[in-house]
Amino acid sequence: MHDAKTSVKVANTILPIAATNTAGGTGIGVNVAGYQSALLVLTMGIPLTTLSGSIYWTVQFQECLTDVAGSYTDIGAADLKGGVNGIIINADGEASRSISRSYVGSKPWVRILCTGVGTNTNGTPMHGVVVLGLPAHAPTANDGAQT
Repeated sequence: MHDAKTSVKVANTILPIAATNTAGGTGIGVNVAGYQSALLVLTMGIPLTTLSGSIYWTVQFQECLTDVAGSYTDIGAADLKGGVNGIIINADGEASRSISRSYVGSKPWVRILCTGVGTNTNGTPMHGVVVLGLPAHAPTANDGAQT
């Protein structure tokens, strides 16, 4: 067994929240420079507002060259492994899960974006992280704090 603590780093992109249409679904950028692997993971809980065809979430995995609002774009299929981008979560049973994708692109910044559609008053619990692996310089210092 290998020591994962010194070979991976976990960074928050969406802080744990009951996200609504207006709060919480826009991830903060995570710098992947200096790492050879990046796994983007979104965990959603049981929605507190019933999801449907008119109340739903769209989950997007995004990248950019500079961590500037408005400069993020969806990661293309060639650079996103493990499934499609632009996932629509429109039923309560679809939300209670984790969705992960591996990033193999070349841009230094990634994030997860969850866009709510409809009136999602009570929100949906969610948390997004980026697991960075294979650092150029190990060990990584990861005490669980946001860096």
